[in-house]
Amino acid sequence: MTGMQPVPLPKQPETAEQPTASICALLASLGMMLDPSLPARQMVEKLVASIAELDTQFLELKQRIRNLEGLALNDELTGALNRHGFFQELRREIARTRRNPDRGLCIVMIDLDDFKAINDTMGHPAGDACLKLAVNALRCAVRDCDLVARLGGDEFVVALGDLTNMDISRRTDEIRERLNGSFLPWGDATIHVHGSVGFSIYQDGDDEKSLIQRADRMLYRQKALKKSRSS
Repeated sequence: MTGMQPVPLPKQPETAEQPTASICALLASLGMMLDPSLPARQMVEKLVASIAELDTQFLELKQRIRNLEGLALNDELTGALNRHGFFQELRREIARTRRNPDRGLCIVMIDLDDFKAINDTMGHPAGDACLKLAVNALRCAVRDCDLVARLGGDEFVVALGDLTNMDISRRTDEIRERLNGSFLPWGDATIHVHGSVGFSIYQDGDDEKSLIQRADRMLYRQKALKKSRSS
């Protein structure tokens, strides 16, 4: 009959054996191509396997990022914080102390004595072992919440928080005693690892630079005093 429009046939639903456009599009967005003639069930299985593989790669990437961040903040030789990592944490400690001045904050600078002589006479591997032993001694003298860092060469720093003035005196003495009581067996010899210590206590208005400078001045007064006694 004239004037009559053809009646559209109903669309056949997709079966489990027919690939779907959505699966193909998702795979393509992930950079994976599959044979479009594969049954839909098989495509789904491959998609699930591919997503699981991507998840594994993502976790591996996160771990690599953590490792790189650790290298950026920690000294590769000793595992202590490096200069960048220490000052990043120290700024946080200073901010906490400014909010609560009664909590106490102490910076302890440490410089090994006669370290150049160890490197020159025993070799750099012995010097490296001494640096590791020094960090271990410092860690044994402080709490887990305290900061231990190697600033470079044979120079170290410790930040002690949440301490009274009496605690600070006791803890700095313990750091000095732990470090100066360290001995490293090396071949037929025993190396005495020891150093000089200076410290500063947070005062109103201090920043990381002023704290380090005061501790540094005290440290080098101690080194000068040792030299004058030995001469």
